[in-house]
Amino acid sequence: MTMALSAYKAHKLTNSQAATALVVGFSGQLKSWWDNFLTDEERMKIPNHKYKRLNDRGIEVEEENGAEMLIHTITLHFL
Repeated sequence: MTMALSAYKAHKLTNSQAATALVVGFSGQLKSWWDNFLTDEERMKIPNHKYKRLNDRGIEVEEENGAEMLIHTITLHFL
């Protein structure tokens, strides 16, 4: 998944678009997990996840990290 994410980002997809592309490619156990384990609200939150951080000038900025959150959530669930 991280290789696919890198390829999506190289093709200039936004983080939420990359997360959606990853989800579209789910099959088998991942598809079942996505469709049956998560609520509708969780399925909307994960690809659109944002976090706040300080940039190099000390200004708080909001960045998307939905794809990384998706991979993190999958890892936590299946471990």
